[in-house]
Amino acid sequence: MKEQMKLEKVTVASKLINDFEKLFVDNKFTDIVLVARDGTEFKAHKLILSGRSEVFSTMLHNDFLENKTNRITIDDMDADVMKEMLNFIYTGKEITKAKALSLFPIANKYALVDLETMCADILTETINTALSVEILIMADRHSNEILKTNAITFITANFKDVTKTEGWKILKDTNYDLYNDILEKALQEFL
Repeated sequence: MKEQMKLEKVTVASKLINDFEKLFVDNKFTDIVLVARDGTEFKAHKLILSGRSEVFSTMLHNDFLENKTNRITIDDMDADVMKEMLNFIYTGKEITKAKALSLFPIANKYALVDLETMCADILTETINTALSVEILIMADRHSNEILKTNAITFITANFKDVTKTEGWKILKDTNYDLYNDILEKALQEFL
């Protein structure tokens, strides 16, 4: 009987990811520029943006200004967040936990479903008392019912501590319906 050798495999998928990451880093054959809030520019490929996002596809394949000028200015995105978003678009690689909160609304806005799911998973895993209400408000604003449910569950389980946070005060003053939903859920848990 021959001994089984443990060989490292290079998969086609990992090579493809590395090749696309190289395309992003090297900026070869780029045909569009994305501009962040601070003016930082990132060169990209229309085909890749279009293939990964219906929103970019619509911008780049119709009679929009972005298609004519080959420039997309995104005034509500910082350069570090844009770089993370583009890296995900090109590679699909796991994002950092620190960026999940800032990438979630961007993923939703640009219909990057896989990125939004990844962010929601990370936010669910790392939810804490201080950020729970912010995560809830964001999930509600972007209609992500799974993340919203997870945030509500966390808040009701940690109700006493959460009600002492600044986020709770903001929720009470700005989103009465959501505030009442949580109070009702908390009352059901305690009764």
